[in-house]
Amino acid sequence: MWVLRSANGELRALMATYCDDLLILSIGEDAAATIDPLKDIVTCGDYTNLSEGRFVGVQFDVSTTGMFCHQHDYVASLVLPPDMAGFDRRADKPLPVGSTHEDDTSPLLSAAGVKVFRTLLGQVGYVASCTRPDVALAHSYLSRFLASPTERALCLLLQTVRYLRSHPSLGIHVRPSSDPTKLTAIEHGDSSFGKAASPHPQTGWVVFINNSPLIWKSRRQSRVARSTTRAEVLALEEGIDAALHFANCTAPFYSNIRVGIGCDAANVLSLLLSGASSSAERALLPIIREMQDKACVVPLQAATDLVEQHRIGIFKIPTDSNLSDLLTKALDLGALTRLMSPSPSLSPVFGSEIVSSLPPLALRDRPTMEKERRGDGEELTA
Repeated sequence: MWVLRSANGELRALMATYCDDLLILSIGEDAAATIDPLKDIVTCGDYTNLSEGRFVGVQFDVSTTGMFCHQHDYVASLVLPPDMAGFDRRADKPLPVGSTHEDDTSPLLSAAGVKVFRTLLGQVGYVASCTRPDVALAHSYLSRFLASPTERALCLLLQTVRYLRSHPSLGIHVRPSSDPTKLTAIEHGDSSFGKAASPHPQTGWVVFINNSPLIWKSRRQSRVARSTTRAEVLALEEGIDAALHFANCTAPFYSNIRVGIGCDAANVLSLLLSGASSSAERALLPIIREMQDKACVVPLQAATDLVEQHRIGIFKIPTDSNLSDLLTKALDLGALTRLMSPSPSLSPVFGSEIVSSLPPLALRDRPTMEKERRGDGEELTA
């Protein structure tokens, strides 16, 4: 990502690249006026007629109410070899309910099947990372079989592709804020416990801006959790890190940023409300770090410290309203896809009123936070 400024330092445009494509978003002026100064330093290749071939980009439908980002043409172009029967059958969900917690004892695929599996999984991953959080869990789960795909994994992947082809028009809405100086972000976070064959929990979080999912993640945790509480704490810590990263990226454009994270684990909220760790507990940190997965104090303390230092709001969210639950378990996606349709639901996501009443974030640099924690004005040494 690059920032284009005028001679007096005023922000003119944002520029981003993807492969060999350049995206320019002008600010406060016509796009042509922004592009003209770049012609002297950017060289474009020969124009290619796009009437033939396959469209593999992201489409942007701009209207007076905002912008709708989708990949309809790319999803519609997903194809399978002719011998894959039943490809045209409609699918109403990417994965069957409960399939991520079932054991897989099916045979391994042939060399030809492995090639098909990896090709299709790469295509699903592309849309899952760009415009389709509804297939993020499917891509994360099926990626576990990338090295040794099985017949069951291929069947599940075919259902995911059929689901995409059945719902090609879903996407992400980007809407302007009522106040251009303020940004309110609502994050839902969750975790599902692992099982004996796969003890790593699945973490999922999604950040909503103006009632639309904007950034999301569904992934298997790198650490083994021996309790649901630990799995939820690890997920919350990761969600807080993601929220802070997002806030720091948007801080140059907003003077007032509010972030709230919804958590449906009452035991984790109780731990956070129990208070920050004492000085004696902090003195034990070196020993706790050596214990690694045998202790749950470090991620909990990290979450507690970040919440206090940056004034991030953590609120209780009912499980049936937690949309990140759909990124950790194979469930019905209706609540999420209604926000992603070309004519989305106008019902606000849970937490909108709560987060709007929170104080703005305190995005302070680390040296300042360390000095405040020590309570003195001494200079820090490396």
